[in-house]
Amino acid sequence: MASSENSDIPGLFVARTELLIPSGLAGPAEMSLDVRAFVVDRGEGVVVVDTLMEPGHVGLVLAALQRSGTDISQLQFVVLTHSHIDHTGGLATLAVLAPQAQILCGVGDVEAIHASTGLRPDAIAAGERVGGLEVFPTPGHTPGHLCLFEPASSTMLLGDLAGNVDGLRRPPAAFTADRHVAEESLRALAERRFDNAIPSHGEPIIGGAHGAVARLAASVG
Repeated sequence: MASSENSDIPGLFVARTELLIPSGLAGPAEMSLDVRAFVVDRGEGVVVVDTLMEPGHVGLVLAALQRSGTDISQLQFVVLTHSHIDHTGGLATLAVLAPQAQILCGVGDVEAIHASTGLRPDAIAAGERVGGLEVFPTPGHTPGHLCLFEPASSTMLLGDLAGNVDGLRRPPAAFTADRHVAEESLRALAERRFDNAIPSHGEPIIGGAHGAVARLAASVG
């Protein structure tokens, strides 16, 4: 199933598709997992966060842009939460359609994204703002993984720091580059205050999100 839809957060629009993960990668059984990209338009520049897995998924991003009341010509930034293919697979196609858009990611993932997409993003660092989103580096899942905070709605885009599939949980260890560093990042995020959290996999948490992340950080990984 694939869709572009409104979220419960003003100015944030979702592009979503389903992935089929073969048995043995994330567990003993084959599993289906959703992945989400986002369009954010809070009046400080239109941002696309992640690009889904395949070139054809760009159509879902375009539909989300349309739902936001903008279009590809107004896209100013593409921010990649990290280098994994389910988040960067549509990048090359989107870049052709929006050559004016600046491509950004965490410093630790620049080379991996360049190697997989042929495009070299510009690195962004802690505290920088992109289209009204504040950058919060959370390395571990990948070296350059980052989360993005939208202060107007007190919303944290989690990337793959945690997913919310049958409850908030850590990503599979098989897909995490450094579990120790990922735990440090999770604990650091738990010190931030935010009301809502939107993971790239699974359902958003609207209200009480900081407490949910804090409980996950305090649990045994």
